[in-house]
Amino acid sequence: MITRAEITEIGTFNKPHGIQGEISASFLCDFDEIELLSCIIVDEDGIFVPFFIESARPKSTAVALVKFDGIDSDAQVRHFTGKTIFAFLTLGVAAAFFGIRLDVGRNERIEVPLRDIAHGIG
Repeated sequence: MITRAEITEIGTFNKPHGIQGEISASFLCDFDEIELLSCIIVDEDGIFVPFFIESARPKSTAVALVKFDGIDSDAQVRHFTGKTIFAFLTLGVAAAFFGIRLDVGRNERIEVPLRDIAHGIG
């Protein structure tokens, strides 16, 4: 279970965009950082739930259009309107949540994209 201590606020959902399940979102960070995320987290009735990003594209400097895996209509994405967007604080927290063990030996450097962690490929 994801706890509030493991996540940080990164933005707010605005409104659905079009009919294919995209939603506009205002972010507190750069779009480059949003592109690195495989999932974002939303408070659903007191439970923090990860939603996996299918695509994200900038609309302006602070707004992006986001599409989630498995959400393909305006009706499905509408309930996100006005909700706060969260992300894991660190790669280690994300790895622990998804059950991925990150072993780093002496003088080794690992690079594991968050998308791979979210989908259980390490």
